[in-house]
Amino acid sequence: MDCTDIKALLSGLVDDEVPVETRHDAERHLAGCDACRGILDEAETLNHLVARDAEAMMPDGLSPEFIGAVMGRTVFANRGRTTAGGWVNWLGWLAAAAALGLAASLWFSDRAPAPRGNGDVVINTPVPVPNQVQTATYLKSTVDEGAIVGGDEATAVADASNANESDDITAAALRSASSVTRGDAETFDAVALVLEMLDGGEQLSESRLAEIRQIASYDELLPRLAAARQRLAPLDRVSAGAAEAVLVQILYGPAEAPELQELRDAVRESDMADLLRGLSDRWYSIQAM
Repeated sequence: MDCTDIKALLSGLVDDEVPVETRHDAERHLAGCDACRGILDEAETLNHLVARDAEAMMPDGLSPEFIGAVMGRTVFANRGRTTAGGWVNWLGWLAAAAALGLAASLWFSDRAPAPRGNGDVVINTPVPVPNQVQTATYLKSTVDEGAIVGGDEATAVADASNANESDDITAAALRSASSVTRGDAETFDAVALVLEMLDGGEQLSESRLAEIRQIASYDELLPRLAAARQRLAPLDRVSAGAAEAVLVQILYGPAEAPELQELRDAVRESDMADLLRGLSDRWYSIQAM
């Protein structure tokens, strides 16, 4: 038996799960190998410390039969088998302690008397998750084979934003409804700048489009905006989703004049750049409160 065999049998040696003959062979090697003896001593010490901590976590009042049943399914699940490899079973000790703690807490909570008060029962009702279907539906309606659809759909974005701005929402409510970060606010500003570049001028030349594409690609505006949109309040996600669709068209859509003009019309009619910049300005206003 050599050092490799000792390392392979280490777990079995620590937990006394190897045959008698194998243990005798291991002991003969350990008698002349300081390195393996040090490894075994360290493993036994670690196993003892973990076992002691696990026992300290066990609550009082549990029957020995219950503890033995849990131990038999975790720490000593492999008792009686020949261990060919592995490390000390400290994970089993921790699993046993956690299982015992959970069982004890459930047991004691069932035995605890009900709280006395005025008879009112408090029910924790889960907060409904905001419906994101409207964003997906809007994106689907605005992206049709790579082209942006203008008209009523684009106007709906502006109407939604105007309705949101008219609501009397406190700063605390806005903070609770959104987890927008400073980086998100900067993303909204950058996307608004690209949208203004797209809408500026009488005609959109090929060189101008190439410049816009380069900026959007280099600054990774599409993935940044997609991530920021998830942190917006549900109503604001509509505006960000529409801007995402425009970025998709800018980066991957056709560069023919009719499609680009339709895209510019959708951006202009919906005031998309102003909506994105409004999201950024609102974040800075909240931080100043």
